[in-house]
Amino acid sequence: MEIKLIVADDHSLFRKGLIALLRDYTGIKIIGEAESGRQLIDIINAEKESIDIILLDLAMNDLSGYEILKKLRKDKSPIKTLVISMYDDNVSIRKAFEEGANGYLYKGADTEDIFKAIKSITEKGFYFNEKANLALFNKTTPEGKPRILNTKASIKFSDREIKIIQMFGDGLSNSEVGEKLFISHRTVETIRQHMIKKVGVRNVIGLVLFAVKNRLIDIS
Repeated sequence: MEIKLIVADDHSLFRKGLIALLRDYTGIKIIGEAESGRQLIDIINAEKESIDIILLDLAMNDLSGYEILKKLRKDKSPIKTLVISMYDDNVSIRKAFEEGANGYLYKGADTEDIFKAIKSITEKGFYFNEKANLALFNKTTPEGKPRILNTKASIKFSDREIKIIQMFGDGLSNSEVGEKLFISHRTVETIRQHMIKKVGVRNVIGLVLFAVKNRLIDIS
């Protein structure tokens, strides 16, 4: 199965170089590129049925990557996003994930890391590296103050649902969760989508973030 990608970055040299490097990988097909946020929106509107993942810069002209993420979330788009940004601070990383990104890499990452992230997002729906884990699951602010929890008392999870969220947080795919619980991967996907809808987030990362912030699970 080919993974169909759009590369969106306003720096032509980086964009063209990344496209050239990724074309060497079997199973990846570049179906478009965008040098601005508005051009990317036009491509999404024209090709949305064909796009699997967008490799997305945050600091583009006209529409930022954050605005693109917000639009995809608002439209409930199935398109996944891997942010590749010059920003590697915790605030930028956390904000990108909270807006619905499926993965985040610094522009200094090598091509193998980008390919690994693309594969993980395709197979599991998300990609966390060590930097993302530190940004997302550090329980204090940069000033050392405790983070405020996003509590929603009306949202309840069964013990099995919490166990499944924990497995997602540990990086397991639907199939791996199914094997451990002796249920089909389709059943796991149904449960996952039900929980995502219950919380009101865009993807499994939002679900894991909600669970961590409300101390339902722990990510080490």
